[in-house]
Amino acid sequence: MLENDRVTVLHAGMITRWNLTDRTQIGTPTQVRPDGDALRRAGHGARLEPRAHHPAEAVVVEPNGTVEVWNLDEHRITAVLDEAISALDSVRFDPQGSVAAVRTPNGHIQLWDVDNARKRSRPIPVGKGDGLLGFTPNGQVITVHGASDRREAQIWDHESGKLLAGFTGPDQTFAMELQNNRLTMFGREEDRSVEWNPTLWRDTLCRHSNRDFTDDEHTLLAQLGAPAERPCG
Repeated sequence: MLENDRVTVLHAGMITRWNLTDRTQIGTPTQVRPDGDALRRAGHGARLEPRAHHPAEAVVVEPNGTVEVWNLDEHRITAVLDEAISALDSVRFDPQGSVAAVRTPNGHIQLWDVDNARKRSRPIPVGKGDGLLGFTPNGQVITVHGASDRREAQIWDHESGKLLAGFTGPDQTFAMELQNNRLTMFGREEDRSVEWNPTLWRDTLCRHSNRDFTDDEHTLLAQLGAPAERPCG
C-alpha cells in the first residue's frame, strides 16, 4: 500500500516499510505470527491496509477474518476489531485514520474508533454483494454495488446507516476506485472520474439551472454539508 512516497508491504507473513525516494527500508520487518504454521497461513490470503496519517500502524486481516491493528515500530498488536469478510476491500480508514470501516460476513459495515477499539454507531446494512470503497471527506461511507458491467457508488450516512445517494457509472464499468477526493469509474471503453466536492456540484448545478433547490435536493445537500441557498444566489 502506497502513501506519501512510502509503501507498506505484506509478503510471506512479514510486514516491511520502504521509502520510495531513496529506496531504503524503514525500521525492521514485523512478523505477523511467531509460529511457523500460522506464519505460512498468514502469508497466504492475509490482507494489509495501512492506517492513514499513522505511518507506524497498519491493519492486517487474517484469512479467518480477524482484524488486527499493528504497531510496526513496536512489532505488536495494539487492538483486535470485528471479524471481516476475506476480501481486498474488507477494511478502509477515514481520511484522518481515526475510524475504520470493516466489511462483515453478514453484509454489514461496522465502524470502529481505532484508538480505543470500540464500535461506533449502528452497523450499516449494505448487503453481502457490495464492496467497500472508503469515506467521503466528511465521514460518510462509500460502497460499490452492482453487476460486473454496471456499477453504482452508494453513499451511506455514518450515523443513521441510511442510504443517502448514488453515482451510477457508465455502461461497461467494471471497477471503481476512491483516491483522496476523487472517485474514478473504470470502463471497458472509457474511464470517468468525479471530484468529491459537494460545493463544486452545487456551482455546476447553478450554471445549468437557475432555480431553487427542491425539497429532496435541500435534504441531500444538508446531509453532505454543502450550502443550500438558491443555486444562483
